[in-house]
Amino acid sequence: MAPKLHDYPFQHWMIDSWINWFKKKKISIWISVWEVNPSELYQVIAENQDVSFVLTEAHYRQSKWVLQLLKKLKNTYIELSRWALTDGISLLLDNIDEKRILFGSRFPDSPISPQLYFLHNCNLSTKTLSLICADNLKRLLHNENH
Repeated sequence: MAPKLHDYPFQHWMIDSWINWFKKKKISIWISVWEVNPSELYQVIAENQDVSFVLTEAHYRQSKWVLQLLKKLKNTYIELSRWALTDGISLLLDNIDEKRILFGSRFPDSPISPQLYFLHNCNLSTKTLSLICADNLKRLLHNENH
């Protein structure tokens, strides 16, 4: 969903029919944290616990509220394309299940290599690295979450 980009309000009267369609089709909703008001996003996700939401493009400016949202709403995932915080992966792993973290690079707008280098230097187990780089997305796309 891209409310700012496509100039529509992120309000129930506008998005409920779309969310119901995603729910019916068992498709996850991907949304950039730059596109929405955090309070509105929290409310929509909290009211739709049977839909998976993926927060994209979060970085240090949104890290405080994104982390709180992830801790409180278990149907929410994060992709890592802009999550370049000091000990950012450790911060996520200390607060949410590793099965809710997805590799992201913003490719082709950004190169993949810096994000791979970043993950490589986090001293993650092979299992955790496999979950973040492949298995979590596979499970999400095959709707094995709910």
